[in-house]
Amino acid sequence: MKCNNSNPALQPWVPGRAGCRSSGNTKRRDSTNVKSDQEAQQGIKCGDVRVHTANITEMMPVFEVRHNKSRFFGDYADNAPAQCAQWALPAKERYMGDFNVKPKNPVLVIGNTHDPVTPLVSARNVSETFKGSVLLQHDSYGHDSLMQASLCTAEAIRSYFVNGTMPQKGTKCPVKVPLFSEEDGWDEVIAQLESGSN
Repeated sequence: MKCNNSNPALQPWVPGRAGCRSSGNTKRRDSTNVKSDQEAQQGIKCGDVRVHTANITEMMPVFEVRHNKSRFFGDYADNAPAQCAQWALPAKERYMGDFNVKPKNPVLVIGNTHDPVTPLVSARNVSETFKGSVLLQHDSYGHDSLMQASLCTAEAIRSYFVNGTMPQKGTKCPVKVPLFSEEDGWDEVIAQLESGSN
């Protein structure tokens, strides 16, 4: 399939383009499973929604507030309430308690420096809410720590899950992959992790 968009990372979001690849980048991972992942996410999100309504008049004030908060992604986020409007399967378990808690194990929170959806200040708020947690700042763009790989971030995640160790407070992990380079840098980072080299 021919890709018309110059950024292959955006192809999974274009209807009918899940398997689209850039001809100049053969290392990008196949994204044919994106559709099934999105369907699973929809079920999780809709099951957690507290109020369901198919009345667009009731939803318009919600949409307007979101659009005013984020001029770039406010309207994109309308997908969830629209798709979940008549969802009939509530989640079996839903936490309704206080989020200002001390969890059994410390929480590692990762926030991107330039995240257009969940900004770094939100990651700080989450970290301050969970006692004993540490915020690791992933110095990249995009809406998660996967868009631009960082060996520093990957090592911190591995240490957290394998040994239960946390990075130092104030840790800021750099990325090497330039923005809009059509590379994510994960092949190199994974190779470095496997070889144990930095």
